[in-house]
Amino acid sequence: MSEHIDAMTPDMTAADADGGANAYVVTVHGWGGSGRSFDAVQWPAGWRVLPYEMPGHGDRRDEGPWDIRSASEDLARFIERHATAPIPVIVVAHSMGGQLSLLLNADHPDLLDMEVVIDPAYGADETPADLIRHHRTFERLRERPYETMTGFVDGSRSPYLSRSAHDTIVADVRRANARALADYYWSEYLADDQIGGRSRTITVAARRVKPSFGIYRTEDRARFELECGSFASVSWGEDHGHYLQCEMPQRLSRTVTAWASRCGIPSVASAPAVGQTV
Repeated sequence: MSEHIDAMTPDMTAADADGGANAYVVTVHGWGGSGRSFDAVQWPAGWRVLPYEMPGHGDRRDEGPWDIRSASEDLARFIERHATAPIPVIVVAHSMGGQLSLLLNADHPDLLDMEVVIDPAYGADETPADLIRHHRTFERLRERPYETMTGFVDGSRSPYLSRSAHDTIVADVRRANARALADYYWSEYLADDQIGGRSRTITVAARRVKPSFGIYRTEDRARFELECGSFASVSWGEDHGHYLQCEMPQRLSRTVTAWASRCGIPSVASAPAVGQTV
């Protein structure tokens, strides 16, 4: 049965409770999210769910540091602790989490077997106007972090996102460390070592080793993922919003399961089980 691992439990290892899993699915939330961001997804019964939670978010709101590269290394340590070889590891990452998984695939390919990104926060345009826009957003985040972040969530809604799912996303934003929201944004797009800009993304993506797949709203973004060397990329349509895993959780599960099969990762045909929350 799929189950939740609390990233904050120091005395638990994968050997304690792998439960005969034939794959691990490590879920990586996005900016302002939490370890519960994928709770609505029903994964195959043979997959053990390992929800990762970034520093500065959820129950880790007071932990740091709050930058992409440090968080990616933190994710690597999480997988090392909770996943037991040779059970395959599937990393499924949303939004800003896609930057973490991108670096993980490039720098620690031994820790995963495949990567799926969902509308990842990379490949951004790099014009002077875009740079000005990022600086203005960062300043708003420093001045009014929760209001600015909630505005982003509201602007990312679609008819597919239920009210309860929307309210959970907003609640997660309020649980996040206010300074962390701004610092992560700077790290994503404005820091000297950022990888969110299009040219930087392409450079890092060229170093990925394990199969990668992308799920996007738009065709142009899906094509960009293929240009980065991914095995496959799909567009769900512009009528969707940013939080695709909350809009159509079972479609996500079916898509990831099919791609995992292409990579030789087994699933169980019986009814899937829901990953539990903290």
